[in-house]
Order: sequence, then structure tokens, then C-alpha cells
Amino acid sequence: MKMRMLIAFALLLVTTAHAQVKCEADLHGFKIHAIYIVGSQSNAVVWAYKHIAEATCLTPTLDPSKADAILDLEPAISGRAEESSQTPLTVTCSSSPGSSVCVDSDGNEMDTICDRAGNCTSSYGPSMASAIGGLVGAWVRNSWYQTNAFLFTKDHKLLWKSEGYKGLHWYELWPDLLRDATFIGPCNVPASKTKNRYREYASEKCGVKFDPLASIDLKLLDRQTAEQQKLGQKDEMLRNAQDAAAKQNQAQP
Repeated sequence: MKMRMLIAFALLLVTTAHAQVKCEADLHGFKIHAIYIVGSQSNAVVWAYKHIAEATCLTPTLDPSKADAILDLEPAISGRAEESSQTPLTVTCSSSPGSSVCVDSDGNEMDTICDRAGNCTSSYGPSMASAIGGLVGAWVRNSWYQTNAFLFTKDHKLLWKSEGYKGLHWYELWPDLLRDATFIGPCNVPASKTKNRYREYASEKCGVKFDPLASIDLKLLDRQTAEQQKLGQKDEMLRNAQDAAAKQNQAQP
């Protein structure tokens, strides 16, 4: 009975310790909460605004005055951007009994495996084999994960860069490297890769506390802005036509 009480007390201490850990980015004592994201790797910038809070302890903001630091995302593979932008999306697949592999021109791979009962499972993410083998080197050039990440102070002093940084696992992508550099969790959490599940794992399994999730969809904002501009143009054309009609009526005898 006494042993059970000791075990229960130990588990309570572990749970309490985990519950007291807050997910807060820290670089050598410099605490970073909100980041303003820039860079010429447009796909990475779009991805980061929408998902960076899921994969790290950082919160994106569109207001640089409210940011603690600047995250600069640049292409990791050299090449002409106009070449990749003009290349249409294509998908190449190969199959064998019970499995299939499809790779798209953005360098993403979907693997499907089925058992004899017809039950299938699928996984989706960066095609490491294609990237390493150079088969779709030109295709992955503009993928969000093919990125060098740089963290700057607001007065543009370099704090950290992903290039040359070794993370906890060999397969980690730049968001995992950024998280490893800025936050050490109370227990082992799998790298997020493209699944964006770090927040879920750390919260449920390690008791890490997170700030409210901030997800900024730049593509949605662009569409909303475009729609507002269209509505504004329609209103302006209507007003112009009404003004012209009024002037025309005034000019008539």
C-alpha cells in the first residue's frame, strides 16, 4: 500500500512538473514570442505564417512593430525563380503489388501501402529520395522546406541560422531546427516534419503550455483583398457613372 502511494505521488510530481512548462522561445536569455516573417522563398513564408505556431513556440504577426524578432526565409537551392514558377504541377507514380509511390513536381511524395485484406494506409511529405538523388532537383527548388532560415533582431543583427545547425534528429526540417534551438521540452517529442503536430504531442504527452494558436493564411488574405478591390472598383465605376449622368443632365437645356 505504501509503495502504491509513493508511485502515485511520483506520477503526480511528474505531471505537475510537465504542466508548469510553458512553450517559450529563448535564445541565450533573449525571449522571443512574436515574429515577423520575410524572405524571397515565398512558399516558405506563406507556410510559416500559417503553421509556424504549430511547429514551434513562436507566434507570427503581420505587424513588425509587435514582433520580438524577424524570421528571414531564403531558398536553400539556387536557381531561377521564374523557371520554377513557369513549370506546371505534374505527378509521377509507380506501383507494385500492395503499394504505390507518387511524387509531384513540388517535391512531395505520397506512399500508399495496402494489406491483403484491402486495408490501406498513406503518408505524405517531402520526397527525401528524390531530393537526395537529384531526380526532381529543379522541382523542389521552390518547396517551403527547401529553405535556409535566419533569425534576426529587429535592428537586423543575426541571432541564429539553420544552415550548419544540427538538430536532435538527422531528418529534421528547418522548423524543427528552429524549435530545437529556441526551446528544450520536458520530454522527447517526435519531429513535426510536415504533419504540424508538435503542439499536439507536446501538450498531450509532456504537459507543455502554449499561447493561443495564431494561424495567418496569407493566401486567404490575398483572396479577400482581391475581392475587396474588385468590390471597390465596382463601387467606383458605379459612382463614376452616376456622376457622369448627373453632369449630363445638368448640361441639358
